[in-house]
Amino acid sequence: MPAKDYTIYRIGELGKEIYREQIKHLVEPRENGKFIVIDIESGDYEIDGEHLTASRRLWERRPDSVRYASRVGNLAAYHIGWDAPSPEEAKFTVPDQKYTTEEICARGVQIYQEQIKPLVEPWENGKFIAIDIESGDYEIAEKMLIASHRLRDRLPDAIRFGGRVGYPSAYRIGWKGRDVRA
Repeated sequence: MPAKDYTIYRIGELGKEIYREQIKHLVEPRENGKFIVIDIESGDYEIDGEHLTASRRLWERRPDSVRYASRVGNLAAYHIGWDAPSPEEAKFTVPDQKYTTEEICARGVQIYQEQIKPLVEPWENGKFIAIDIESGDYEIAEKMLIASHRLRDRLPDAIRFGGRVGYPSAYRIGWKGRDVRA
């Protein structure tokens, strides 16, 4: 399947499947917390403490790769929805969670689609949105961190879901394109 035929959702599905079936048993728990970048067409992968380093190394070996990125031992490469007091404490603390990551995402998408989308698209397209999944309140800003902090300032106990107005995801990892280096 040519790369142009993959949706971002299909890349995610294939990347998770390859990780679960072919790689997980080889790398967990030894590499937990590091970034893993997987070529969804070959199953080849790279692991590093830095996302861009792993991605670059895989690209150097497989320039035409279609890449999926995550963290070893985690559901996502980056988490949006809570703030840790410091990077050191983030390694050892987890907030009290009433909801799983999947529940937060499902509820956030549902609220966006049903309540917020008609009010903000297309006027706010490209801006970031932070949504409290319990109240439906939201904030929009040019940067995700600003939207998230504004919502937290107004609703300190908010369970936040983040996205980008008019887009299927806030960020895209795994861009496939031509090499533009000279």
